Amino acid sequence: MIRINFLVEGQTEETFIRDVLIAHLALFKIFGVVRCVETSHKFRRVGGKELRKFYRGGSINYEKMKNDLIRWMKQEKGTNVFFTTMIDLYRIPNNFPNFEEARKINDVHIRVEKFEQAFKEDIAESRERFLPHIQPFEFEALLFSNPSEFIHQFPDEKIRIDKLSKINEKYQNPEFINDNNPPSYQIKSIFVGYSKVSDGPIIAEAIGLDEMRKKCPHFNEWIKRLETLNSKPAFSSGFFIDQYICGAYFTNRSFRVPRCFVWVNIFITVKLSFPRE
Repeated sequence: MIRINFLVEGQTEETFIRDVLIAHLALFKIFGVVRCVETSHKFRRVGGKELRKFYRGGSINYEKMKNDLIRWMKQEKGTNVFFTTMIDLYRIPNNFPNFEEARKINDVHIRVEKFEQAFKEDIAESRERFLPHIQPFEFEALLFSNPSEFIHQFPDEKIRIDKLSKINEKYQNPEFINDNNPPSYQIKSIFVGYSKVSDGPIIAEAIGLDEMRKKCPHFNEWIKRLETLNSKPAFSSGFFIDQYICGAYFTNRSFRVPRCFVWVNIFITVKLSFPRE
């Protein structure tokens, strides 16, 4: 059984990973957990014991993110457990490794790959289990994969939706909507009431991974790497056992795949296990 832990920038990315990407990876027998980066913590006394309360999501600091990641890696050392990230290229922390050199690169995909490589090299703990992903330039770039799906949250705003589509035409693909005027700013300039947290994940789910992967090449490469973590075929003789063991995962709020998914796959596995007469 392959597991992957996602460390993400904020609540929007957390919801997207939980509701869309983890469900997709389950089809490849890859099971995931997602949580936001620790941004701060406070100590308090309870019953004579000093406890630490973590606060997650929001503006990130590289050192805090790195320490959070390494602490998680030490907690889960299995060779079948992998780690990845989803953070924005826009306003990437200036204490990020190789920051000065990478920021001078004009090509966004080469720049982001430079940052990702520097991130991977800076994680001494279980580097081989780490697949960093930095999204150019923001999560909202994915929403430009198909602006027409904004109709789900803004049903009476076709004219404004058409304006989003025209923005798309100015760029090679949504990942080139750059940090001079990043995707979220352009969306908010047209839809003043747009909420990243409440509207973003719903629109993303309506667009779907297939459309995002067609329009956003760096995002697509990341998904491909995650899908290939498990080299076993989707329906193997061990799939029944894997699904039975992992059934407990679907009771966790980090997993929004319906529990019936487990039983459907068990049924298919059993059917495939017996040859037709």
